[in-house]
Amino acid sequence: MKFSACLFGIVITVFCLPVVLSAQMQRSQRLGDIRADLGCSPAPCRLPNVRVTQGGKTTATASNVAIHPSNPSQLILGVTDPSCSSWQASYSSNDGGTTWTKTCFPFVGIIDEIVQSWILYDSSGEVHALLHSANLDCGEDQIFETHSSDNGLTWSALNRLLNVQFAVLDSEAIDNNAGSPFAGNIYGSSTEFLGPTKTQIEVFRSSDGGTTWTSTVAATLPNTFGFDSEGFSSLQVGKDGTVYMAYMASPNGSSSPNEMMFVKSADGGQTWSSPVQIYTATAVADIPNTTISVADAPVLAVDNSAAGKSRLYVTFYNWTGSFMQVLLTHSGNGGNSWSTPVPVAPANATNDQFKPYVSVSSTGAVGVTWLDRRDDPSNVNYRTYGAFSRNGIFSRNIALATASSAPTGGLFLSDSPAANAWTGSTLYVVWPDTRTNGVLQQFIGGDKQQ
Repeated sequence: MKFSACLFGIVITVFCLPVVLSAQMQRSQRLGDIRADLGCSPAPCRLPNVRVTQGGKTTATASNVAIHPSNPSQLILGVTDPSCSSWQASYSSNDGGTTWTKTCFPFVGIIDEIVQSWILYDSSGEVHALLHSANLDCGEDQIFETHSSDNGLTWSALNRLLNVQFAVLDSEAIDNNAGSPFAGNIYGSSTEFLGPTKTQIEVFRSSDGGTTWTSTVAATLPNTFGFDSEGFSSLQVGKDGTVYMAYMASPNGSSSPNEMMFVKSADGGQTWSSPVQIYTATAVADIPNTTISVADAPVLAVDNSAAGKSRLYVTFYNWTGSFMQVLLTHSGNGGNSWSTPVPVAPANATNDQFKPYVSVSSTGAVGVTWLDRRDDPSNVNYRTYGAFSRNGIFSRNIALATASSAPTGGLFLSDSPAANAWTGSTLYVVWPDTRTNGVLQQFIGGDKQQ
């Protein structure tokens, strides 16, 4: 993210069918029923916590974690690291996340910093990274693509997609669906702040492995009141090639309420549907008990399993009046309408929950992860939690982090979520962690499901 010195203006039930909880399930919800491990084979289910980053220079952790589609021992992510001349590094693993190798991304310029990255594998295993470079004298924001054929050990020369004075990189998606008419397409989304009440979300696409790019405006945001106040788009691709996007918009030019919105494209990102409102959420300017600005950034997932029928999920937080609560909603009709959002934490979990993320496994299991303060009576420190569902009921939460962390500036706006990704029945989760002498580090863990 570009920091305040360059601020613009300087200023589930989750399923369609109603679900009636059994008495046992209702009791489980009331008591919280928090378990570290669920049934699986072989045990243990909860993966060990592993520190990914090296040294003490990490200022923001990964936007996402990616897993090789046919070799689950290979994982990759990107973090903001001022020890690199580019300020951004990839960390890759060839042993399922046990050990990690750091590689700095290519240098941009003497007064340019790469402040955010998204990294994904295509179906052949090549890695494609989208990078957001911010100019330190408040000049142009640039977005680049670079790729790697050796799991992030080396990177290609930077290929520029965008050059706008005020813009941020939001997300990336790759169409790895063999039956899609747009298989192989790479997509990226960016929120661009062009002037007062003139903001747009642009979606970039490449059909030749990142060599050439075209773009289309997918959504306009007429009520923007300042840089980094709206947008935060999230892209996903359905198995038929439909591109889906969720984003946050201000209905009245203020920081709250926030409207969670949805659009889609049936022609490979060339044209986009009219927006559909998912939900109107109440927001807070800062994470409570801190001065860290936080964005209500929706995260979108699509169920591309054989029985999933491209069911869509969106997670975000809502301020209840006393705490930040992570919610999940779904759509079974391509995003035309959305269910009433449901909490993923039990009713007695009333400390702040934030930075949520959602993904769906190849068999249709939904995994939601977030940062949660329930273990701190002072409602300051957090741990990473997860919840899983196959039937629309989130009855148990799993403590994935084995130690608590204190909030840092690395949680700024939409940075450093509790991001996750599935491989088979295992959900890998990465999160911002300060257990090591209070220094921000990237950790990874997760859980194995039956």
